[in-house]
Amino acid sequence: MSTQATVETKAKAETRRSGEPRSYGVRLVGADGELLWCRAIRVNAGWRTEALHRSGKARARGASADHPTVEPARAALDKMVAAALKGGWTRREGRGGGFARRPDAFDLAHLPKPGRK
Repeated sequence: MSTQATVETKAKAETRRSGEPRSYGVRLVGADGELLWCRAIRVNAGWRTEALHRSGKARARGASADHPTVEPARAALDKMVAAALKGGWTRREGRGGGFARRPDAFDLAHLPKPGRK
């Protein structure tokens, strides 16, 4: 194995362990339940931005571009999301999973007394 290949392999391993995410994405929905997923993903040559469109069973990918580092990829992703929002897409609503929080049983003025021994 050449020295250059070893250096590149070590650089990739360090990047993976550095805590930097492998991808960034935003899911947008249309009026008919369509989904537009704008994302930036790490690839061997740097970063790639792309948009994935799903309508029923039909799927399509487009608006892809390659970027050398994460900064221009994030800027392109933000620009893509802004254009989609301007075009009528909306951010996907959260499901509000989990249980509803119960109301407080007491407040600061009425703290409970300690138990007796």
